[in-house]
Amino acid sequence: MENQPQFESADLPLKAKMLRDNGVSKENAESVLKPYAEQSKLLTENNKTNNQAVESAYKSQEKFINDTTSSYKAFETDTKPKLLQMQKLATDDELISPTANSFLDVLGIPLGALEDPSSELYNKLSLDLLKGLPETYGNRILKVEVDNFLKTVPGLANSADGRRMIASNILKLGEMKEVYYNEMRKEQRESLDNNKPLPRDFQQKVFDQVKPQIDRINSDFVKLSEIKAIPPGTIPFFDPDGEITFVPKEHAQWASENQGRRVW
Repeated sequence: MENQPQFESADLPLKAKMLRDNGVSKENAESVLKPYAEQSKLLTENNKTNNQAVESAYKSQEKFINDTTSSYKAFETDTKPKLLQMQKLATDDELISPTANSFLDVLGIPLGALEDPSSELYNKLSLDLLKGLPETYGNRILKVEVDNFLKTVPGLANSADGRRMIASNILKLGEMKEVYYNEMRKEQRESLDNNKPLPRDFQQKVFDQVKPQIDRINSDFVKLSEIKAIPPGTIPFFDPDGEITFVPKEHAQWASENQGRRVW
């Protein structure tokens, strides 16, 4: 019976029942089951030790995991939706010009006085981005830090192309958060699925894996700074070689389907 596949695959209680059902005496059954009991005890102890190692390794990396997750989550659920809406508004050319905005500001006329609410919405979204200040500067924020932060977000004082370029820069920073988070989750899931402790160099391993993507995004930043003007009727794209090219609007879909990446 001991050599039967059904017996080998059965757990201890079922093995004992199978022996009893086949008339094996209690003494002989205990002798047969003893090595299986010892093996089961050893496996239980090994699993307990391994689980403790997994939990300990996670605790040592918990801050990095939580910080990376929170940073990416905040970008995806707060900053990114606002920027995408702001880019859409800027693309529609419905916003007040920087000169007109300055003129209204000097006269103390609110944006709500305009017939088209787009400028008012854009201004609100721009100010809403101030919610990102604690993440950037910490909870104690000085006025000079508020002023400096406002210079990094698109506003009505910027030209139409300037608004798009500033928004694109922030989205690029979000892209870095995304590649970092995705790689972290990939490594974390692999450890969880195999019940293996996270390696001691978990953070370095994640960074090593995303470094080529970070280099590509940094290259995109450099290329963005080289844009001085947008030819009318075109949309800027990164071509397959990472260079910026201006594609006529009617060919934008073709560019997207042929390895082009829209700048905005």
